[in-house]
Amino acid sequence: MAEVSLSAGGTTHGNTVTLTTVKIMFQVFPGVKGTDDQRGIAGVPYTLSLDGGVSTVSGAAMKTSIDGGVTLFVPSNTPAILKIFDTEYAFSALSSIEAPATTKGAQRRLTLLGYELGGVDGSLGKKSDRAILNLQADSNLNADGSIDALMRSQLVSDFGE
Repeated sequence: MAEVSLSAGGTTHGNTVTLTTVKIMFQVFPGVKGTDDQRGIAGVPYTLSLDGGVSTVSGAAMKTSIDGGVTLFVPSNTPAILKIFDTEYAFSALSSIEAPATTKGAQRRLTLLGYELGGVDGSLGKKSDRAILNLQADSNLNADGSIDALMRSQLVSDFGE
């Protein structure tokens, strides 16, 4: 997180905005096989708008990196729209996510890693089961569909705490 306590002119003020770092990846295939640089869609221009305002930053800073990543600094829980590939992606940065030891935490990480599971609701259904099996297969784990300690460890390794 970054804190902003200066105005654009460099004047100190009493306001504080806490920014959350968001990294969004655009890659040619999901999962964990291969390297990010091998999967990345690099050099694609994008725009970002927060609460309806459009970013005025341009140039290389507004293109995907070699790994297909877009790193954004946005206020938590503020509606944002990333426009890339003539498509708009609406999102809101979370200030925190559920613990990896919970079912919701595992589901959130699966979703953030690009596995389709329908929603983060704490209950396991067919889509969640398929996402779990896909992660296990992609990670060379025993594909038994269970969220065990080894799978949780893999989710933390792939995504983080």
